[in-house]
Amino acid sequence: MELIGLSSWTGKSAAVLTRCWRGVVVRIKHRRDLSRLADLDDHMLADVGLSRSDLHAALLEPLWRDPTSFLERRIGDRLAAFALSAQHRVRSEADPRMSLAGAPRARAGAAAGTLLLSRRDVERLLTPDECISAVEDAFRQHALGKAPAPGMLGLHAEDGSFHIKAALLTLGEPYFAAKTNANFPHNGARHGLPTIQGVVVLCEAVTGQPLAVMDSTAITALRTAAATAVAAKYLARKNCRTALICGCGGQGPAQLRALLRVRRPERIYACDQDAEKARAFAAALGAETGFPITAVSDLPRAVAESDIVVTCTTARRYFITREMVRPGTFVAGVGADNENKQELDPALLAASKLVTDLTEQCAAIGDLHHALAAGAMTRGDVHAELGEIVAGLKPARASEEETIVFDSSGTALQDVAAAVAVYRQALAHGEGAPFSFNA
Repeated sequence: MELIGLSSWTGKSAAVLTRCWRGVVVRIKHRRDLSRLADLDDHMLADVGLSRSDLHAALLEPLWRDPTSFLERRIGDRLAAFALSAQHRVRSEADPRMSLAGAPRARAGAAAGTLLLSRRDVERLLTPDECISAVEDAFRQHALGKAPAPGMLGLHAEDGSFHIKAALLTLGEPYFAAKTNANFPHNGARHGLPTIQGVVVLCEAVTGQPLAVMDSTAITALRTAAATAVAAKYLARKNCRTALICGCGGQGPAQLRALLRVRRPERIYACDQDAEKARAFAAALGAETGFPITAVSDLPRAVAESDIVVTCTTARRYFITREMVRPGTFVAGVGADNENKQELDPALLAASKLVTDLTEQCAAIGDLHHALAAGAMTRGDVHAELGEIVAGLKPARASEEETIVFDSSGTALQDVAAAVAVYRQALAHGEGAPFSFNA
């Protein structure tokens, strides 16, 4: 009996010692991690709520205490002090650049350096719902005068084009993003490369520090699809039986996924100049979404049967005519993002209620550009910008029989909104490869 008792006592002691040893190992690791913070300057430490004296005190804690717990207590004490500044915070909402001391506030988390985010990172971190919400808010802010007009520059190369789109947007903190996109329609057939390639650079707009450099292909697909979804939410008939996706390339899947967040059609058509691509799209997206998708080749018939028509192609001449579209249809023209692209008949725009993402931009590079050039309509004939609809400044659909066209040329406001959403998710989940341009 004594031997059994001794064995039991020894086993319990071993378990206790094992737990203690594991705790010591964890605390040693925490000290090693904290020691790396010593390489940061005082401003970077302040960005994460610490001072150098805090760091030194934590590292001097006895081995049996966790240094991170010490830091949590210090930060907790400061949070109580921050609560006393409620009056200032209310005032700073009118000017989000102001800090507690009345000086411009740098982006918290900037100490992480510049994050490099791949296309897979962006696709993993940004869900359609998050992107739709972010883009909808960006349109609303612009319509309410809370965001300056974005900028754009376009240049043509021999077999394609480049465009740079940039904007400022305040989302709790002020941000700036600039996107450089290359659009080369023959890349797939000639080089096995995507049609669209590029990068988005996201900066905080107080000191100008680059926060992230991320793939623009995924950002462009997701934010463009999000704009279509926002437009459909406000402008398409609620009772939608049939939707048509024209163009089954890189943009098509994102368009369908986003559309299905706001409307639930009973059937979906897919159409592409490449019939095999349409069949592959129908099979893959049908399996993914659970919706019946049919590849079609008779475009006029498919358009005539559809309540929602989304065009996302690289066409240089319109292929959706006024005669194809039945009353009550919502048409989203997505592909025309430079002055040489066109998807929609000018007569269709003139005969419909036209809503743009940005009227000035669409007049320069969208389907509206071609309608103006053809003399089919004037800028004054545009019903509204999407932001005005979202903000309630202009009416949306007036009747079930009203045909509405959304001219989507793609704005930098969408890019900033989507990029900030990706960046915040990356910080929250520890994603991305940190990089310093000052190294």
